[in-house]
Amino acid sequence: MEVEDYFVKRSKHAALLSLNTMMGKLLYRSVSIAFRSWTSFCRSKEGEAQARIHMLTMAETQRRMEDDRNEVEKQRRENVAKKIFARLRNGCQTRVFAAWKSETTDQKHYRHVLGKFVGRMKNQKAMSALRCWVELVHRRKWVKGLLNRMLGGKDVRLISAAFRQWCSASNKSGE
Repeated sequence: MEVEDYFVKRSKHAALLSLNTMMGKLLYRSVSIAFRSWTSFCRSKEGEAQARIHMLTMAETQRRMEDDRNEVEKQRRENVAKKIFARLRNGCQTRVFAAWKSETTDQKHYRHVLGKFVGRMKNQKAMSALRCWVELVHRRKWVKGLLNRMLGGKDVRLISAAFRQWCSASNKSGE
């Protein structure tokens, strides 16, 4: 009896051990899943923070570039004004008018060129689609012409052969 009790106790102990091991694995799995979801949440928050920092940096850079552009434009205007006033002081009114006219013409030309460039950039997708469509039409026209050149002669030969057979059949029936 003692031997049986020993084996019964041992099998119960083994069953408890395997149950504890299985429960431990399930618990570890739950903890592991929770840890993974927590780390992914933290990474997403960290990514959002980095994206915000990047956007703020880009906005600040853009603002600085706009300020620099305005400063350069202001400096250019001041230089033009200084040249004009220097010429006025020297009494060269004709040259002053010619310089003003030249500067105005150049500015108008540059505005026109810039406007054309901006217009092209705005219509770039539409023009791309139009170019693709025109290319497709030209390609189809070329393929149609190629097929006509290749098969057009065959069509005439087949029709003439059929006409000759009809003529010979009608001549035989008329005799």
